[in-house]
Amino acid sequence: MPLNNYAVLKGRPINNRLATGSSPHYQVLVSENGTLYRIAVNVRSQDGSEVEFLVRDRFEHPITAQLAELPEGLHPTPSQPGGVALDFIRGNLMQPWELKPLPISAAGPDNDLNEKIDSYIQRAMSDEQAMIYAFGETWGPENNKADQYFGFKPGRGIHDIHFNQGNPGGKYASQNGPWQDGGLILEFPREQQWVAIFMKFQTQAWHSDDTDGSVIVAPSRDHPNLPHALHTNANDLRSGYQTALATNPDLSFGNYVSAVRLGQNLNGRFPGITTDAILNGLASGHSLGQTLQDLGLSNDEAKAARKQAEADIKAARKHD
Repeated sequence: MPLNNYAVLKGRPINNRLATGSSPHYQVLVSENGTLYRIAVNVRSQDGSEVEFLVRDRFEHPITAQLAELPEGLHPTPSQPGGVALDFIRGNLMQPWELKPLPISAAGPDNDLNEKIDSYIQRAMSDEQAMIYAFGETWGPENNKADQYFGFKPGRGIHDIHFNQGNPGGKYASQNGPWQDGGLILEFPREQQWVAIFMKFQTQAWHSDDTDGSVIVAPSRDHPNLPHALHTNANDLRSGYQTALATNPDLSFGNYVSAVRLGQNLNGRFPGITTDAILNGLASGHSLGQTLQDLGLSNDEAKAARKQAEADIKAARKHD
């Protein structure tokens, strides 16, 4: 069965505790108009493997408008599209190869999960207007029991702040489900900036069933930290290309593949940029770069998007 109490917590971060070897969770104390909660962020898996993470320091997604309208507090959230529930895959939040493994701690600056998370939490704590949104499963209130880290009563909070599907058979397979992924999103109103922090265990498969979140394609044992299958296989690509040629006989296969990848990469942040919209631009005689600018990107954004798509295609072909 999926998570029992999926929710999003909105409040002000007011204190924190770094994760350690004996307690591999980064802890955040949150105040919701004086009511206290603890966020427990798992930064190391129980088998000792590193956690994969992604930070979007300019998070642009339709969900932010809905989050901004939420009052402070804990909000039970239906695990379904159309609301504020997170799904890394179906919500177009990222591509799998954007997630990078990092240790819980390491010598040197800005090179471990503690530091990556702490830099944004510290910034939010020092900004009285900043808000944190934590997605995961709730616990408590634990009557007559103080919180073990911050001492408030009754203890309560939210955990499972990570990908919550694609778990292999075993202890955590019963927690699989779509539209119930965890994550941290921070809002900085003064700067009009949203920051998103997403995490996933290396043992979790990216490809999961749309109904129950169970594993469809297991991670590659030879390349556990790299994409283990294309979102679109070679046969589907060639079939789609033949269809697109009917509209644009001059379309090259390379440009078609680029349009597919660009649509996948950009649509979550820019709903008007779809593969079909890009193909229509190419059919009108515009280049990929001009088409992306016509769809709303700046020249620099279009160049960066094309560079990322080229890298994604190269990585996907290598591990197909």
